[in-house]
Amino acid sequence: MYNRLSRQRRNWLCGDLRTDVSRMRIYKDIVEGAPDVVCIISPDIQSQVLYINKAARCLLQIEPAQLVGLSFWDIIHMEDKMALFGALAAVTTIKSAVNFEKLDCRVVTNHPGIYMSIRMALSKGMQGIVCVMCREDTLSAISHMPTDG
Repeated sequence: MYNRLSRQRRNWLCGDLRTDVSRMRIYKDIVEGAPDVVCIISPDIQSQVLYINKAARCLLQIEPAQLVGLSFWDIIHMEDKMALFGALAAVTTIKSAVNFEKLDCRVVTNHPGIYMSIRMALSKGMQGIVCVMCREDTLSAISHMPTDG
């Protein structure tokens, strides 16, 4: 009796684990295939890049592996750091009602001294701050698309 219950419980747990792993693979495929840069930033003052998807290669012309471990502050233009600090504070403050913050700023590219204007969305996630970045000109092109009707 005990062995049968143990096997049933183990099969049930293995089935749940397989489902969870399958679900995580789907999420990973979505994030890795996204056209926008998706990154996770540590919620502390260093704001270290913990993860960044492959879109960084196209948007920023920098290999994602080069950015992991760097402080997010190192890739933001000096004049935009105060706005970023405010946005990060808004999404990380415990008593804050804000859980999503938008920001326009400039980020470094692979070419020294050349910055790219981007639109950034920040939100607090379970592993850190989730940051989604896309080019501003892409957003304006999308927002000016004609609609049927």
